[in-house]
Amino acid sequence: MMTDQEVSDHFWNSVKSKAMALPWCAKCARAFFYPKPICPDCWGEISEWKAVSGRGKVWSHSVVRFPLVRGPFEERLPYTVAFVALEEGPRVLSNIVACPPEEVKGGMDVQITYEERDGKWLYLFKPA
Repeated sequence: MMTDQEVSDHFWNSVKSKAMALPWCAKCARAFFYPKPICPDCWGEISEWKAVSGRGKVWSHSVVRFPLVRGPFEERLPYTVAFVALEEGPRVLSNIVACPPEEVKGGMDVQITYEERDGKWLYLFKPA
């Protein structure tokens, strides 16, 4: 079985290579998020990793207009945080970019994009 660190490294390396992959459970025949060594439904081990299509829909969102702490995020205000329901099933938490916050709507089609920020690669979503 993979360790938590191995699972995390595998996931973030897939993001860095711009091909986000999620763990799949053979017993449930489904992807799950957040990546962890065992399936959250049946407790089966990861059977494989599969790259996601990157397509999804905004499931829920919120606009951050005020900083919780002082720092680099202040420059990005306002920004949209959203749960995106991927075509593969899982919901992932990320930011919606390339779209004014007031235009983000529940059910909106989005597509994954990748960006390096502060030396880390992130997966983000933009309108499809």
